[in-house]
Amino acid sequence: MPGAGTLAAADPRLRTWASDHQVTLEPLASRGETGGGGFAAALENLARHTNAATTSATAKMIGYPTTGLDLGDRHQFPRTVLLAIAALVLAVLVGLAPGWVLRQRRRLRSHGVATTPGPSETPESADLAARAPVSTS
Repeated sequence: MPGAGTLAAADPRLRTWASDHQVTLEPLASRGETGGGGFAAALENLARHTNAATTSATAKMIGYPTTGLDLGDRHQFPRTVLLAIAALVLAVLVGLAPGWVLRQRRRLRSHGVATTPGPSETPESADLAARAPVSTS
């Protein structure tokens, strides 16, 4: 209920309707420095029922400044850290993949298993490598 600081300040007809339809009325009063009203109170209410990330995204969509609003905790530390670690691990794995593929290809060739030529190899060089004697020491 925007503009109503308490339930008693709400219109009696609204309170009756809410009671008949089993709807909970909640006053929308801003606790921030913006003076309350309208969007500020609605955004702070959203922050109390969801999280700061959802509220911040909502405010950004409607172009409402969030400075001075009480949005609660803005950071989701575990999620941010886990995403950063996952990105780092993925980057390292992607960087190591070409070397691993080449080592596997060389290992297979050394055991006499035919492999398809890579992008830097010509079919002739792959054929010569396949015919090379294999040492069994």
